[in-house]
Amino acid sequence: MVFISKEIQLAAKTLSGLSHERRLAIYLLIINKGKNGLSPRDILKIISIPPQTLSFHLKELRQSNLILQKREGTILTYTPNFVTLKKLRGFFVLLNNSENHNFNKLRKFVSKEFTRKS
Repeated sequence: MVFISKEIQLAAKTLSGLSHERRLAIYLLIINKGKNGLSPRDILKIISIPPQTLSFHLKELRQSNLILQKREGTILTYTPNFVTLKKLRGFFVLLNNSENHNFNKLRKFVSKEFTRKS
């Protein structure tokens, strides 16, 4: 039996947030807008999908800790969670540099980075 640590489960949950092509497109739009973020209305002007579909994908991105939601009155704005983005970048850099399959180092990185509160 293989034990899957809590850290690996958290990393998988974060990465699963990007596992749909529309969701990935939405995430890239939000990242490109940076700290100013985008409202659902702005996103719908760019991507032609039903509002309910957008709402579902934004919820999935939030639950994966990839974006943050800010409310000002009745206006919602979505911004990238730069802490999570930095963790993902570090995760992929480590994977790219693990030619010798140093999985112990990878496990330590995942343990350290994905168990912190973002």
